[in-house]
Amino acid sequence: MKLGILKYSNRKSLSPKLHAYFMERLGIEGEYKTFSVPPDELESFILKSRNNSLDGFSVTTPHKETVIRYLDELTPEAKGVGAVNTVAVRENKLIGHNTDILGFRKALNGMDLNVENGEVLLFGAGGAARAVVCSLSKMNVSVIYVVNRTLKHAESLSTLIHDAESSKLIVVKDSDSLSENISLAINSLSYGVFQPELLTSLPNLKLLYDLNYGANALDHSTLDGSYRYSEGMSMLVHQGFESLKFWMQKDLPDDGLTDSAIKKLHGEIESE
Repeated sequence: MKLGILKYSNRKSLSPKLHAYFMERLGIEGEYKTFSVPPDELESFILKSRNNSLDGFSVTTPHKETVIRYLDELTPEAKGVGAVNTVAVRENKLIGHNTDILGFRKALNGMDLNVENGEVLLFGAGGAARAVVCSLSKMNVSVIYVVNRTLKHAESLSTLIHDAESSKLIVVKDSDSLSENISLAINSLSYGVFQPELLTSLPNLKLLYDLNYGANALDHSTLDGSYRYSEGMSMLVHQGFESLKFWMQKDLPDDGLTDSAIKKLHGEIESE
């Protein structure tokens, strides 16, 4: 299989190492390359991808939403979230999918924290945040508070909640608007933009889950230690495994593969 990741940032991605590990363990012959594509060259890349023998590619910041206009089809997951992180090339057609929704849910399931009927705080309103909102809504979270510099983007997340009785989304500007019942905070913002001071007003906070990982993760010294912290390595691995299934159009046995991949990638970071 010929796969890759479509990105445009200086932030290092572990996806090539992750998928090389998956393919080695599963006996899949192939490669996974990095394609650094600026926004003004996105259309050109998409046109070429139809004819350069790619079987599929991952999509990351800043292309998760803008890539949609160049695709032929979207899966229900991608349509529902309005963002794509996985594209399959099938018979010269480009099919967009989103595995962040399931990837986040599986990652959170491993955190031993029940958020059903609970209250959650989300930082950010980009493509990854959209998937988180969809996932939280499916998990029957009661209230999702959103903090984002651009209020219009934050307010647009409310369109992702289709069942008005399952979850309520509230956009907030400061800690005075937050509930003391929040038990989970999720950061989807880049390092340096996140506001850890907002967490000091949350006495019942149990976990801060950072979608970033490695060098891009939050600085632990900015956190007060009264709650658990987890970077987003588990979400990266779970969404990556779901993407591989989508590209191959079949279910694949996990058998501890995702757990071993998380440990391996943590080891890669520590050795750098």
